[in-house]
Amino acid sequence: MKISESRSLAYIVALSIIVNTFILSLDKYPYDPNISRITEISNIVFSLIFTFELVVKLLALGIRNFFITSWFNCFDCLIVLASLIDIILSYTLLLNSNGEARTNMITILRGFRLLRLFKLAK
Repeated sequence: MKISESRSLAYIVALSIIVNTFILSLDKYPYDPNISRITEISNIVFSLIFTFELVVKLLALGIRNFFITSWFNCFDCLIVLASLIDIILSYTLLLNSNGEARTNMITILRGFRLLRLFKLAK
């Protein structure tokens, strides 16, 4: 319970949101393979950080209390799930030779993650 309420975890998550938003803003058209590789790796790293935070809070509060306590928890869970779906789809179902369909779906799901900025307003 103490880890889920610690200031250290809150600061790490807040910093992760800011850095993740900055890195997501680097994605541009026309497609740059170097920047794309950086955003793909950072996507996985930040998704793991946010998933860790979600799991810690779920374990600390319990599933029922987690969703009842705050609508931010529901919001956060939705964004983490969208991030995990993004990763799964990116590396399994949507891989094609030219990347067209993959890019469209990724753009939609990554746009969801920008909503994490609202968590900082909390």
